Amino acid sequence: MPFMLALMIFVMFGVLLGTFTGLTPGIHVNTVLSILLLFLPTFIFHAGAVYSQSPLTLIAIFVVAMSIAHTFLDIIPSIYLGAPDEGTALAVLPTHRMMHKGLANDAIYHSALGSMLALIISVILLIPARAIMGTPINLYAKIRPYLGYVILSIALIMIAEEGLKAKRTCANEGHEIISVFAKNGKGKHCKILGNALKLVIFASMLFMLSGLLGVILLYMGFGGYATGFLPIGGSVLFPIFTGMFGFSSMLWSLITMAEIPEQIGDIKRLDKTSIIKGAIFGTLCGGMVGWLPGVSSGVATAIVGSAMSAGEKNGCGMAETRLKNDRLYILSLSGVNTSNTFFALVALFVILRGRTGAMVFVKELLDITPWYNISAPPQLFLYLLLAAIISGIISYPLTIIIGRKIAEVYTRVNYRRLTLCIIVAVSVLIFLFTGVWGMLIAAVSTAIGMLPPRLGVKRVHLMGVLMVPIILYFLG
Repeated sequence: MPFMLALMIFVMFGVLLGTFTGLTPGIHVNTVLSILLLFLPTFIFHAGAVYSQSPLTLIAIFVVAMSIAHTFLDIIPSIYLGAPDEGTALAVLPTHRMMHKGLANDAIYHSALGSMLALIISVILLIPARAIMGTPINLYAKIRPYLGYVILSIALIMIAEEGLKAKRTCANEGHEIISVFAKNGKGKHCKILGNALKLVIFASMLFMLSGLLGVILLYMGFGGYATGFLPIGGSVLFPIFTGMFGFSSMLWSLITMAEIPEQIGDIKRLDKTSIIKGAIFGTLCGGMVGWLPGVSSGVATAIVGSAMSAGEKNGCGMAETRLKNDRLYILSLSGVNTSNTFFALVALFVILRGRTGAMVFVKELLDITPWYNISAPPQLFLYLLLAAIISGIISYPLTIIIGRKIAEVYTRVNYRRLTLCIIVAVSVLIFLFTGVWGMLIAAVSTAIGMLPPRLGVKRVHLMGVLMVPIILYFLG
């Protein structure tokens, strides 16, 4: 069999498994890789039957294709099931808001678009990134000692931004705008924000509270007690993010929403300028953390969450302005996830470090030839690059199609009953993957996740659960 045909077969296999991991709460790419390790000799045998000369290369192609596909599809359970991972956690509120307006298909389209554009931009930036992070500039080696201070600065900016909101104006076309109150209809005013200092204090409290949870579970290692009843195990991040961003949003929706409206098939695209802006910003943030040790895509989404001004409160102003912000927010966050995975692949060949579970697997599977000559990438890298591109091309329409099919079914059932069933079903998964300890973590995380809308600040501050342990890791 020709090698390119074998490559396509394993890319398709990777997309299939990436679709499964993306759509299934609690199942991550790393979960599949854990199973793959148990049956690796058998998998190598079957890969060799397809192409005897490079079975390990085909397995690496499968892993890369699966990883890219996962970043496209994982937005769907965060919308419909409220079960995000660290990369989609901050997208939960904007996507739920759009779903409750009948615009779930719109949200999924912009998510898929963000991932696809991020992949394209990442390929365009490939050579410049190689030159900047590797030789001759070697930026990676220069910034590594200061990563703790960089992340701490990001956290401080996120918190200070809550106070700055009091000085912003509110978009409300056709009406007079003032800094603290804005007209919202004839003779009516709505309050934009209250005391700026109070908001900063609330944001700081949430960041430290979630950070304390992260320190206990991740930095001190108590999350290791979250062992379930399945041989493949689960990640403690599953109950953390499902509770903070999934269950809390769903419970809030139960309080404020009786049913889900019919999901509109028509899509209103962002203007080209906004699309390009959001895609580039998401790509740069995701690409940046793709090189860094211990810094996950969750930190990059926190950066985007703070900068894109999506907001956590309905506030006042035109509904269309809010929807535009939500679309831009979702597009950027999806770009973060895909570019993070892509540049983790690049980092593997430039600095010989695996920054994701998938890249660590590839590194252990094969002898990686370093990318020394900027004009002559290693052949293995080119194969994996091609696999990533093809996987993205397939996953883009697949995400939109699957999202539409799920929307058709989702709106036919009672929302409250469905939401309660989802909470129960995902809780069962948490119990199976992480046990009783995981259930307790999910309960605590849910309670913390209910606080931001009550206090009037953004959920982005809950990313302290990741950022504080990372800051301690680098500065400790």
